[in-house]
Amino acid sequence: MTAAPAGGSPKVGDDGLIAVYAGSFDPVTFGHLDLIVRAHAMFAHLIIAIGVHPTKRPLFSFDARVELLRRECTNRGRVRIDSF
Repeated sequence: MTAAPAGGSPKVGDDGLIAVYAGSFDPVTFGHLDLIVRAHAMFAHLIIAIGVHPTKRPLFSFDARVELLRRECTNRGRVRIDSF
């Protein structure tokens, strides 16, 4: 990764920077959405990685969390939702 240009953050698409935002997103909060909006503005691509833990019982199912995030990110290109 290269350093940001003097006086500011990298611009969208600079060097093809990719950000990964990992979390459980259970539930998706306004804080999560705020970080998604800010990361979307800073990076060429954003991967939202939803954590799946085999022994924990989440409030929302994995599919529900994916759907909530997809709905919130429909206007944003360059965003991929995945799991880990």
